[in-house]
Amino acid sequence: MKNIYTILIALLSLSASAQQFCNKGANVAIYSNYDGGVLTINVDTNIANLKIGVVAYENDSIILTGTYKNNVTKIFFAGFFNSNNKHCAPYPKVKSINGATIGTDSIFFYPPVTYNNPNGSNNIICNTSCNTTTSQGGCNTADQIADYFLKKFNSTKLLFHLTQYGCWTGVQKISAGGNCCAVPAGTGLAEKNAVEFGVMPNPSSGKFMLSGLPADTQSIEVFDLLGNSIYKMTSPTRSLALDLTGKSKGVYFLKLNTPTETLAKKIVIE
Repeated sequence: MKNIYTILIALLSLSASAQQFCNKGANVAIYSNYDGGVLTINVDTNIANLKIGVVAYENDSIILTGTYKNNVTKIFFAGFFNSNNKHCAPYPKVKSINGATIGTDSIFFYPPVTYNNPNGSNNIICNTSCNTTTSQGGCNTADQIADYFLKKFNSTKLLFHLTQYGCWTGVQKISAGGNCCAVPAGTGLAEKNAVEFGVMPNPSSGKFMLSGLPADTQSIEVFDLLGNSIYKMTSPTRSLALDLTGKSKGVYFLKLNTPTETLAKKIVIE
């Protein structure tokens, strides 16, 4: 099965370069890969009621560390169990979660997805890229992974999703963020504080009018579903024209950054 996924490595290297937060006021962090390995998470940021989801095909040993690790109220693993595939050294012999407060950790093997995407599996197995529009070779699409954990954690706010193909190495800091914000419509990035600014028309052919931007908006940025920034403007006015003419049809994420929060909307080019 591993050979099937090698075609995704190019997508992985593309998306891994964009460390980002989907919603700085959120409290759900996701880590996903194929090879598993030892995943050490340093909770170095004071986020109340932090919830962490982990997905892999091969064995994981999840280690929770850091000053604020007791802020983690739930840490769940969901994915496949394949003891015959051993690509990481050291190789964890069993799926395990270590360092979490008793009663906050759970492991779910091969659970059904909560969001259907024809490009991903019908069960939570593995995730290797932020791509949602092409076949993932037996793994899940990133929006399936996000929807599963958001529903498990009873949340609509995704802090970040860090996804890669290979073994976990080093220490993953919560403060470092992730490289993916792909979510189905109605979850995660869905119009936080939407009344504060408008986007018209939406969908459009590529030209949007933004209005009612917060006075302290520092920048606006547009990301595609792979997490690539395709447009950025600093110090925008409260009303402005956004021209994405020539960009491919599809769903994009429009993010407004202020000193205290990140506001987001989905925009669609048709």
